[in-house]
Amino acid sequence: MKNKKIGLMVFPLRSPEWQYFVDQILSFITTEDTETIVMTGNYFPKSLPKNATVFNINVPQVLSNHESVFSKLLRFSRTQYYMSSLVIKKRNYFDAIVLHLGAPYLTLPVLLSYLMRKKIVVVIVGSDSQSLKLMYPGISGTIYCRIVRCLEVMTYSMAKNIIVTSGSMISPFGLQRYKHKVISSVGNSPFGGTNAFIDTDKFNITVDWKEREDIIGFIGRLSTEKGITELVEAIPQIVKVKNNARFLIVGRGPLLGDLKRKLNAAGCLDKVTFMGAVPHENIPQILNKMKFLIVPSYTEVVAATALEAMASGTVCLATAVGATQDIIAEGQTGFILSNNKPETITRKIVEVWGNPELVKIQLNARKFIEDNFSQQQVLNRWNIIMNKVMK
Repeated sequence: MKNKKIGLMVFPLRSPEWQYFVDQILSFITTEDTETIVMTGNYFPKSLPKNATVFNINVPQVLSNHESVFSKLLRFSRTQYYMSSLVIKKRNYFDAIVLHLGAPYLTLPVLLSYLMRKKIVVVIVGSDSQSLKLMYPGISGTIYCRIVRCLEVMTYSMAKNIIVTSGSMISPFGLQRYKHKVISSVGNSPFGGTNAFIDTDKFNITVDWKEREDIIGFIGRLSTEKGITELVEAIPQIVKVKNNARFLIVGRGPLLGDLKRKLNAAGCLDKVTFMGAVPHENIPQILNKMKFLIVPSYTEVVAATALEAMASGTVCLATAVGATQDIIAEGQTGFILSNNKPETITRKIVEVWGNPELVKIQLNARKFIEDNFSQQQVLNRWNIIMNKVMK
């Protein structure tokens, strides 16, 4: 049987932390009868599937936390050019191209692939047009946001299929007109393709709930769209009610200085530990220190950290964005924040803290991950998806 030839296109990685998600998606789409080429930048994996090859374009990583809109546009244009050249050179190496992590905005190479009659598959992991409204609130950000939304629409129009984690993502991500292309569930599962599985041996309950300290955590990029400012503004209110509470913030980003200044002004800086970016292999141990994880994002498909927390016995409180509401059942596998206002976060964490069913919720969440997001479950769904795509 002739091997399937797949191209995985990923926008050049901004930071090393993103390599984990590329590793994951590559493992999903590369099988024994598949030959995969990865077209990206700044991706240097420790190991690769046997049938996979990586081609990096020459685009530098962004080291500054305060990149201007102009700098972004310049880097974006340069990436379009180099990626288009790569698509032309490697056109005989793929019959279908999977767009992941920002690749849907590489409209020129996507258009070239479309004109060469390649099957185009978009994996939705977020919406930059939604995030940019928050990251760049001025006129320049509005213009940039509209440009990016136009690019999203153009790519969706050319795609054969659009892969989402669940059907609840269709409306928030503006996919209604492309519903006939969307794969949002597979077989008997209510879920479609996801950008990561959870290693349930690695992410496990190693510290019992009662033995954990009163730590509330956040794991993610310290940027506006993640809702970290709202969480930090809630900390003084939470401490007034729960004086023994401590906070652990894991991640880096442009808001770090502002967050520390806010906490210092409120007299709460000593209640918070900023750990910065940590290797992914250390996350299970960190999660087992926490009783609660807060995911106050404005926009998200589903936070991988929320799934990892649920597998690790850390009770998750998250805003109902993306597929979150299909994963966190209120009072059963976690808790939903109606919004990410500081007073809402405060009220919910105080309410949840006194819930007598927390250990049961912890175990329910763990079983939900085992049943739906273990490596084998996710791989099975992706096998079905890719077989459908390649027909």
